[in-house]
Amino acid sequence: MDNIAKIDGNDAFAFSGEMPWHRLGTKLPGLMTVQEALLAGRANWEVTKEPIMLADINMTPIDGSYATVRNGPEKDSGGDLVKFPLGIVGERYTVVQNEDAFDFFNTAIHEKVACLETIGVLGKGEVVFAMAKVPKTFEPVKGDPVETYILLTTSHDGSGSIMATFTNIRVVCANTLNMALSGANNIVKIRHTKTARSRLAQAHKVLAAGDQYWANLSAAYTDLTKQDMTRLDVMNFVDKMFPGTPTKVVVNGVEKTEEVASTRTKNNRLSVIGLYAGGAKGSNFAPGTKWQALNSITEYIDYSRSTRKDTNNWESSMFGAQAQTLRQRAFDYLTK
Repeated sequence: MDNIAKIDGNDAFAFSGEMPWHRLGTKLPGLMTVQEALLAGRANWEVTKEPIMLADINMTPIDGSYATVRNGPEKDSGGDLVKFPLGIVGERYTVVQNEDAFDFFNTAIHEKVACLETIGVLGKGEVVFAMAKVPKTFEPVKGDPVETYILLTTSHDGSGSIMATFTNIRVVCANTLNMALSGANNIVKIRHTKTARSRLAQAHKVLAAGDQYWANLSAAYTDLTKQDMTRLDVMNFVDKMFPGTPTKVVVNGVEKTEEVASTRTKNNRLSVIGLYAGGAKGSNFAPGTKWQALNSITEYIDYSRSTRKDTNNWESSMFGAQAQTLRQRAFDYLTK
């Protein structure tokens, strides 16, 4: 299940470069402008905020409750735009149209800070995202390149803020390595309020100043390739990533608390250990190192772990809080 929206009968996804794993969407011949991306990705529609009514004879509005609605581009038999409810929001929620949210990239593209490569719509239009490549690539170890991107997401169902953040892709297996360095301002979150548009106008300045962030991250990754791990180190690592449940047990008549791992937790640990032992793509580049451990946990997140029935590994990996927390915990543990 890819959760890419179907809008007016078309996959709401556009890309330049390599065909994505789900093999959906419209391929463009070159790097996209924002306007080209919105059109090709079927994201050039408008959202309105409309009052929610009681189903009574007077259709009485419910105070403080509104619905966000995607207006078309599908049309009914009478030629009117079909309305698709996306979410329920409050009084202060301000709609930010896709064109306004992704105008963020126009400045970055003009200043050659980034080149837009991917845009997509999830669900019925609840979430729209785009990724722009930053012209920086580094190799923590020779033959294992990491490409750098800016990811921007916006939601229309009240579930989250407009968010712009750095992320990076390990090319050898296309897994996502979005990490936060201590003290680095590598993320911008903008709530859907009246100040959203003015804040978006300034957001690109934070991300455009990312040279030091990429330099620090490259140094951190390179350092991981130089640090070996013993078998005990690996066992401690997976135990920390997938801890057991604190349980009271009695040993020799003395009650104490121990961590007891469920079958699922044990299977998760074994999965990562298998990836570390050579199952991960690109394992030959820095085997037996902390870099291998980080790649094993990220490959587990991106490809191996189970997700809810109504989502998928790719979507959960990119946007899921649980995946991001696990990824960050692994980075923090390995870099101390």
